[in-house]
Amino acid sequence: MIAVHFCVQLGHRRRKNRRVNLDDYVRHDAMGLVELVRTRRATAAEILDVAFRAIAEVNPRLNAVVEVTESHARQLLLRALPDGKLRGAPFLIKDSLERTGLKASWGCTLAKENISKRTHEVARRIDDAGLLTIGRTNMSELGLLPSTEGALHGPAHNPWDTTLSPGGSSGGAAAAVAAGIVPCAHAEDGGGSIRIPASACGLWGLKAGRGRLPQEPWDSPDAFVMHGVVSRTVRDSALMLDVLAGARPFDRWQAPPPRGSYLEAASRDPKPLRIGFTTRTILGDESHPDCCDAVDQAARLFAAFGHDVEEVRVELDGEAFAAHFTTIWAMATGYFIRAALETMTPMNVPPAVRRVMVDPNVFSAIAWATNASQGLPPLERMTRRLIKINAKLTPADHWMAWSKLNEVAQPLFKAFDRYDVILTPTLATPPWRTGTFTLGETDAETGRKLMRYAGFTPIGNTTGLPAMSLPLHWNHGGIPIGVQVMGRFGAEQVLLALAGQAERATAAKRPVPRVWVGN
Repeated sequence: MIAVHFCVQLGHRRRKNRRVNLDDYVRHDAMGLVELVRTRRATAAEILDVAFRAIAEVNPRLNAVVEVTESHARQLLLRALPDGKLRGAPFLIKDSLERTGLKASWGCTLAKENISKRTHEVARRIDDAGLLTIGRTNMSELGLLPSTEGALHGPAHNPWDTTLSPGGSSGGAAAAVAAGIVPCAHAEDGGGSIRIPASACGLWGLKAGRGRLPQEPWDSPDAFVMHGVVSRTVRDSALMLDVLAGARPFDRWQAPPPRGSYLEAASRDPKPLRIGFTTRTILGDESHPDCCDAVDQAARLFAAFGHDVEEVRVELDGEAFAAHFTTIWAMATGYFIRAALETMTPMNVPPAVRRVMVDPNVFSAIAWATNASQGLPPLERMTRRLIKINAKLTPADHWMAWSKLNEVAQPLFKAFDRYDVILTPTLATPPWRTGTFTLGETDAETGRKLMRYAGFTPIGNTTGLPAMSLPLHWNHGGIPIGVQVMGRFGAEQVLLALAGQAERATAAKRPVPRVWVGN
């Protein structure tokens, strides 16, 4: 790494000879930066200055950060940060996390100027931890796709190869963390949107189980969307789960509390585990050779740790899963659009007009006309497709889809009678090139294409089981290929312990992306 020393000269006499530079900054994870502040080797203000320099250094090549919230971060410093577990560490939030007074557009052109009027409990806990939110990250429109190349902000680029997608929908977050802008960043996962970009960008990405985190009344009613982070170290992921976890007494979904902290779990090796692995996708296809190599390498590593590792076949009806997941996907799109009509700033329209706009054809026409008048692209084709699918569905279809998805998942649940962890590729192919995902196919063809790419991740959302992407393999082209470990309900500590064990054994071999702060 070529150290580029952007130095911040301290104003206070006692500290005037001390410097903070980008090379020092990117060598620390979030916990390391907090330790610098705690031991007075740096101030939060100094670290904040360098974080903004990091954005300026690499974001023009990545388009990962779509808004820099410098005034917000500096106001937090002026008011004195809470004495939380991550006090003074810079942080980025996805363009979907609501915080009163800040923008949240969900990557959607219709909400380009939306200013949130409410704050999500996850955002409150981020603030209470002492994290300094310095910006918002790029995402796919409404978080619907496993790539990040939306009409509103344009494509985000992968730091390992800027012709590749960083994944989605939290692609901006993953690109920013992988490039060194921040050590970890907020993400959320409704079908793989933490794990997919973590895999594509060589990061750790945990989707917690259903009921592990707080939910607001406006979140997806079925709790298949979970907040979390992508990070460069396991301990940051673990500590962030300690910060964010804990359903409130009135939350609909409640997971049993853990024994001890997640950070403690990540710092010690797990007891010997029974691990079953497979490389066959939910549709029964074999994964790309690079992804098979990643699983083989991980299986050998886990066996060397003393775990009992063997191949397993989990026979799932992938076609049925894809069809019923599309129902949930479409109805979630309809739900978010309906919610947007009532809450997004530019969409505050009279009730009579809202009643007309809920018709998908009317909504699409008004959205098209509104965007055209502002010189913006229309709603993306996938969004319009899902709105139209949703218009043909009934509440019975929704209930039936969830029932059938649970039926499809029964062989997976039974596999956990024998295994503690199921190991798979995170993605069935290496990261897509930007522009690979075209929408000229039929709905069925599009669904199959998505399932062939990201078919290992959505079942974690429909079942509510915890799952994590681990960056343990890079292919011959130097591109990260993640593996996914999935556990039983409530097994986040097991997954973090296994991830920590793997990290300690492989940390010295981790390469650095081509786009990296200071390169």
